[in-house]
Amino acid sequence: MALTCYQEKIARRQNLLELTFSGLREHLGSDFEHIELNRAILHNVVQSYFHDVNRHKNFHGTERVDEVKQAAYTMKWIAKLRPVQFSCPEDVVSKPILYVNEVFAMRGGMAFMKISPDILPEPLYADMLYTLRYRSIDERILFVWLATLQSALGGYIPRTNK
Repeated sequence: MALTCYQEKIARRQNLLELTFSGLREHLGSDFEHIELNRAILHNVVQSYFHDVNRHKNFHGTERVDEVKQAAYTMKWIAKLRPVQFSCPEDVVSKPILYVNEVFAMRGGMAFMKISPDILPEPLYADMLYTLRYRSIDERILFVWLATLQSALGGYIPRTNK
């Protein structure tokens, strides 16, 4: 049975985020052996992402969204739906494990901009993790934050995508 174009896009995006998660697990090391990616929740993340992107494109009359918006919508939905689950004894739970979804959101989102969160100064990185975890997540704020970051790192030029 052939997948529709929409289903293919969802499958590709989900595969990309699964690869990002695999890279995150390798990056974090053995201290994070108790984390797993819930693929059903990840599927919902990707569906929600595409609903937001389509709504944005329809409202603005564009055919595509730029990488800043792709990153922002990805970060928003990963942080909201929290697809990374962990099961470990209470004595193993630590602050880094509690922030794993926010780390995944930053890595998954910023990958579209070809920026690694590892290059961010520690105070900025910590502030972003805190914001993703404890603040109301509005993609418009993420648009501004990510566009500013991209500009500081090499010159963001907003595109007209008509």
